[in-house]
Amino acid sequence: FNLHCDENLWKLTTVGTLNSIGSLIGLPLIGILSDKYGRKTILINSILLCAISGLIRSFVNSYIFYMVMVFVDSFFNAATYTTAFTLAVEFISPKQRVIVVSLISLFYAFGGVITGTVAWLLQSWRPLLQILYGVQLLIVTYYWLLPESVRWLLTKERYLEAQKILNDIGREKQFNVPLQTLKDLQAPVDQLVDAADVNTTLKQFFKSFALTTRLINCIFCWIVAVFVYQGLTINSVALSTNTYFDFILTVLIEVPGALATFFVMKTFGRRFTLCFSFFMCSICCISFIFIPQGTCLN
Repeated sequence: FNLHCDENLWKLTTVGTLNSIGSLIGLPLIGILSDKYGRKTILINSILLCAISGLIRSFVNSYIFYMVMVFVDSFFNAATYTTAFTLAVEFISPKQRVIVVSLISLFYAFGGVITGTVAWLLQSWRPLLQILYGVQLLIVTYYWLLPESVRWLLTKERYLEAQKILNDIGREKQFNVPLQTLKDLQAPVDQLVDAADVNTTLKQFFKSFALTTRLINCIFCWIVAVFVYQGLTINSVALSTNTYFDFILTVLIEVPGALATFFVMKTFGRRFTLCFSFFMCSICCISFIFIPQGTCLN
């Protein structure tokens, strides 16, 4: 589409902007849908729709149609990471969440390395999209391989399905979960909700000062983290003459970062890890200003 021409540079930046807008709109809607229809259903269908939109995008010859597919892709892609993350966390106990989150971050980095390597080998965006999105069609097999979230099934009172999944998990240790046990697990929660007569609307949520301030703080931290992460990733391709190698190195450095995060969180907790990470990141970003151009990096 001649996006690198001087008069069309705005079109190049618009791609990233529209991608962010699609994610911004998709995230809250997908969260509601996953609560209603289940993590497994939303995850698999979202990845399938991402694959279809990505494959269509690899064949289009119109910039406008390409942008439409970018929006559709980012809209459904917003569901993949968050829904998969939620599904994984809901299958484990709180004691194991740190290691699971670290493993997810590791595979996220490995995915970036694979993407950069394939792009380096092909050096053409159309076959790159066809390979990356074509592989996603294999997610169809997850209809039979991936179980639904037991926690979600319990909230929907689908006890038989939850019992079957838990029995399949405990089959190796010859452990079966009685159906009445699952009902008893959910009963105290239902009784607590009925007794307190809790209104789970957004209006009630924002009446809590503690919850509201925590939400605002988490939103601010997430915006800052994404802003810096995306900025460093995009700028990484300008470090040397080989943009592909620069990108691979940038995402590969996340591997020791994820491992270090695991041990720090296990030792010092979440709050210290978050504050320390932001502090060290700010020091590194500020230090970039004092690095002479053309002497160290090139």
